[in-house]
Parts: sequence; C-alpha cells; structure tokens
Amino acid sequence: MNDVALILFLLVTGPGFLMLGIWNFRTRAWRDGVPAIELMIDRAAGVELPARNATDRRFGFFNALMLVLFGAFFSLVLVAVLYSQFVPE
Repeated sequence: MNDVALILFLLVTGPGFLMLGIWNFRTRAWRDGVPAIELMIDRAAGVELPARNATDRRFGFFNALMLVLFGAFFSLVLVAVLYSQFVPE
C-alpha cells in the first residue's frame, strides 16, 4: 500500500509541477500574473489590483523555476520507483 501511495503522489507532483512551471514560462504568467488568493481578496474588498513590482516579478520567476526543477526531480524519482517495481532483478 505504501508503494501505491508513493506512486500516486509522484504521478501528481512530478508531471504536475513540471507542466505548471513550463506553462508559467511559456505564457509569462510569472511576470504579470496575480496570485489567486490576492485576486480573490482584492475583488471581495472591491479594491483595485496593485501593479506588479520588481520583487513580485522576481518571486514569480523563482516560483516558476522551482516548479520546473522540482517537477523534473519528482518525475525522475517516479521513473526510478516504477523501474524498481516492475523490472525484475
């Protein structure tokens, strides 16, 4: 049962993080995007969204980069786990 949970976790995190990070870079959402929670709070309060500054862009770029790196790492771990499970010694 532990192996099934590990494989399911890696199936979601590995390719999921990788696709989300690549999407962030391709659409440049890291540059002009607004976090969902901040958007909901500002809309509920009726406040205009603040302009993105250099710190927001740096944090968005770092977030997208880490999504790609962790996604690649977890995808490689998924391949290793699947290999160890299904290839006889």
